[in-house]
Amino acid sequence: MRNERGWTYEVLEERSGVTRRTLISIETGETRGSLDTWFRIAQAFEMDLGDLLRPLASKSR
Repeated sequence: MRNERGWTYEVLEERSGVTRRTLISIETGETRGSLDTWFRIAQAFEMDLGDLLRPLASKSR
């Protein structure tokens, strides 16, 4: 989604308050992130948390 919107890590960091390093770690699968982190990312994308996580949940099945 970040790439689809043309956002850099810095833009998402600024909008979400989540550090660039954490964002990279989530994107590369190094970490799953906390619920608070995902909530802040959803807010940055102006989405409901469930809408953000739904595609991720279907990939893990």
